[in-house]
Amino acid sequence: AQVKHHSKPVGRPDLQRLVGARPGGACAVFFSLSGFTATARTYAHVAEMALFQYTAQGNYFPASDRARALLDEIDHAVLVLPWTPRTVTDGG
Repeated sequence: AQVKHHSKPVGRPDLQRLVGARPGGACAVFFSLSGFTATARTYAHVAEMALFQYTAQGNYFPASDRARALLDEIDHAVLVLPWTPRTVTDGG
């Protein structure tokens, strides 16, 4: 993930650097205060990157299809309670 707090929208080169640095198969997530250029959005769509725009107050919203899908995945996640090991015995 990467966060940019610039006054101008983030361009494609910043997104490309993040994609090049991510471990294989990992989802690239990019947050920007000032949004993204049109070419950055197109690249993010092809690269399946999650783009989010945030406000100075800390609010954020999805700025790409992958970001919307990622939020849907989080909303539908099941809360997993701590696992308690159980012993299985024969005959019983």
